[in-house]
Amino acid sequence: METVALQCVAYVVLFHGVLGGVITGDDALYTSDDKVTILNVTNFKPTVSISSNAWVVEFYSSWCGFCKRFSPTWKDFAADINAWEGVISVGVVDCADDNNNPLCREYEIMRYPTLRMFSAFHSGKLGIELQKDSIDEMRHGVLGFLEKEQMEGRGSPWPNLNPYRSSDLKNLWKDASPEVVYVIIIFEEPESYIGREIILDLHKIKGIQVRRATTHNEALSRLLGVAFYPCLSVVKRDLNSFNLKLVDNTRKSFREQIVSFLESVGIADVNVVKSVSHTGVLIEKVEISSDRMADSAVAGTNLQQPKVYYQDLLGAFAYSLQHEIPLHHHITGQALGALQNYVKVLRKYFPLDHAGNIFAEKLQDWVIVKNDNIQGKTFEDQVKILLVESKFKLPVLQNWKGCRGSKPHFRGYPCSLWQMFHTLTVNSVLINSHNLHELKPLEVLEAMLGYVTHFFGCEDCAAHFKQMAADTLHLDVHTPDDSILWLWRTHNKANKRLKGDITEDPKHPKTQFPSRNACPACSDSKGVWNEEEVLRYLKRFYARNNINYSETTKEDSKEITEFVSDDVERRKLGWDFSIADISLCVVLYISSAAILILVYIKFVLSNRYKKKSYVFDLLGKV
Repeated sequence: METVALQCVAYVVLFHGVLGGVITGDDALYTSDDKVTILNVTNFKPTVSISSNAWVVEFYSSWCGFCKRFSPTWKDFAADINAWEGVISVGVVDCADDNNNPLCREYEIMRYPTLRMFSAFHSGKLGIELQKDSIDEMRHGVLGFLEKEQMEGRGSPWPNLNPYRSSDLKNLWKDASPEVVYVIIIFEEPESYIGREIILDLHKIKGIQVRRATTHNEALSRLLGVAFYPCLSVVKRDLNSFNLKLVDNTRKSFREQIVSFLESVGIADVNVVKSVSHTGVLIEKVEISSDRMADSAVAGTNLQQPKVYYQDLLGAFAYSLQHEIPLHHHITGQALGALQNYVKVLRKYFPLDHAGNIFAEKLQDWVIVKNDNIQGKTFEDQVKILLVESKFKLPVLQNWKGCRGSKPHFRGYPCSLWQMFHTLTVNSVLINSHNLHELKPLEVLEAMLGYVTHFFGCEDCAAHFKQMAADTLHLDVHTPDDSILWLWRTHNKANKRLKGDITEDPKHPKTQFPSRNACPACSDSKGVWNEEEVLRYLKRFYARNNINYSETTKEDSKEITEFVSDDVERRKLGWDFSIADISLCVVLYISSAAILILVYIKFVLSNRYKKKSYVFDLLGKV
């Protein structure tokens, strides 16, 4: 049995490695080569909370479609301000990693991606949110934050970002180190960011100090002969000065002109300037757009799959209860109402076994009586308690089957969530088929909408789903069957928008569901849907009796197949034995039975023989 146990452990490890969705190496959204610091629950506080420089951190989820689309921009942004290291650093935290759950909950991260700016030695404060925008706008937001930090007395070791307001050139040298040979003054309009950008771009170069002055300092402008703005003035230690010629009013032009000057005077470390990366890449403003910013996470699945796998449904069920909901620091008001509706729908329509139904009922009873506030950590702890009480098991790692992508960051949870939503709508109708007049057509859809609104992590994805619901939900859904078709139309619209998107798995392209191969009667040769046939197909496809409990794919090895099959059968039986254990018991049982039969036969024959002998003896005496 010890050997069997060790083999099982090995299979579990192999199973998680192949199917578990652990994102490493080239599969990760970020690596250390991206000029970002990879942060987690272990190193976040030692790295960020007690740092002498400021931080700007992206909290993201590796499954979030918009996070995938946003990651190239964040990488470019990190490269763009890489020269500002020592003043502000750029980091990332993957909240999809269960180990980071406490960290993301502590900092109240409920939507992805969330950008937060942290002061030096911020001591656990939640930080200030930075808007997701173009690289230029995010850089300007960071500059405003840093300048405010200095004005409030923090960041004293940093280069001075405040405008020089004196007209006395001698004051320029009061704070300059002895190695400074030149002070470069950037004259600009008050609303310009170029001066602050150049100060930080060049702050590591020894031998110079960069300051900024605005048009309000007219006395200094006259003293240095500045007749137009913007302008570059160079002041030497002997207080002699001259102006440098600018090609245009851009950060790049300022930097190139200063570099050219430093090279001409032989200033050391000028290569530091050349390493400054400014991509100049702009991204679209982050907003909901009907033709582009689709809900890439909630719509992140290719529906052309032959089966609905219980493994995927249970993965979505588990992830929402164990990860997304517990991330909330406090669940109250509308969010609490949404949670109550969500657990009610799961209890009524999710295809659970006996132990699962006990768990769902206990969870529903616990949540329903809460009429004020639930802490996310309390919810997480209660789920663990109820799992033990009900003897129901939820997967810790979501080992996707039909929703498995070609790489771990493709598909996965978003795909499984769609599958679960479809299954709930279909089974709500099938379960109530004999009393549909009592079924509220919007019961399941409104519970889904509440969950997406308050708990689904991808902020832009949730906003898109809410917009689709606001546009058509109450107009199109009047009967229980309408709820099935509304979700189907919504999903197909999302897949159509996302076809060819960066979030699309190249090996699982977005298509319209069902295909003509899967359901020839559902559409004609021109792609026109026959919704009556579609409805019939969806009821068959997502029905409880059509769910596939197989946990393996053809490409999986024979060992994993046997291990997973044993696990599925064990769940069906409700025992804690594997098929191998049961087979062994059967063999022992049959062997024992055969031995007992042989013993019985021998005993009977022996008794008969003895009885006959006794009779003959008795007759002989007579």
